[in-house]
Amino acid sequence: MKFSFMTNTLARFTVEETIEQLAAIGYQACGPITGPGCHLDPAGMGDSRRREVLKYASDHNLAFSILNPWNVGNFVAGIASGETERFYSEAIELAADVNASGVRFLPGAYKDGERPGWQAMIQVLKPLCHRAEQAGVDLLMHNHENQLIDTANGFALLRHHVGSERLKINLDCANLVILMDDPLRAIRDFHSHIRHVRFKGMNDYYPVGQQCVPGSDGDIVDWEAVVIHLKEIEFSGYIELVPYDWFQSDYPETGFRWVSELAHRVGV
Repeated sequence: MKFSFMTNTLARFTVEETIEQLAAIGYQACGPITGPGCHLDPAGMGDSRRREVLKYASDHNLAFSILNPWNVGNFVAGIASGETERFYSEAIELAADVNASGVRFLPGAYKDGERPGWQAMIQVLKPLCHRAEQAGVDLLMHNHENQLIDTANGFALLRHHVGSERLKINLDCANLVILMDDPLRAIRDFHSHIRHVRFKGMNDYYPVGQQCVPGSDGDIVDWEAVVIHLKEIEFSGYIELVPYDWFQSDYPETGFRWVSELAHRVGV
């Protein structure tokens, strides 16, 4: 297994400084926040800057796992204006240029209800997946409570309607647990489509739960069982630690030690 770190709490650093810090800790990759003013900006990075950033990461033996859109608005809400297709088309090309495996998307919620939201999401994902097929990267659907894809069955439903092998899964185990869905079942059922797994703790169930450091007191996710199941399906993608502003500032280091020890204990 390979370990990555999402860079949202490192936004005060440049992408080069972020690469240096995470590489020094021992991470194999980072999941850069992506959008205007972020570590990577699809609209603001020319070809030379893309090559420069890729080389800097390569020189530090750090890869880009997936691109994490940040502060770019609701996926389904931006479909009518064309903003969703514009941004994600640019992000797909950027992912290919920096050798990231794909681009994550949170489906969002739709003001007119769930059924039209699903219809809009399916409609825009078909051309976006076509772009992803051409670029050789994945679009990774991210399950999230109170959004169009919440429980694991949404993965199968969306893949059925979109029909692209480039539509893969960014599995958020904690977001399943808080809805009393079973991440272990999701790992078994969707093993061939899981490309990326997010690690964050949760201290209670929906709608009162809040993110916490994984493995800390009160975390309701059984991370050892998750890693055992990932081992059983021979998962070879990235496990990405996801930080929050209320975590301790040394979480990049302590989180890496925790997940490394967990993996060693399980034998991966």
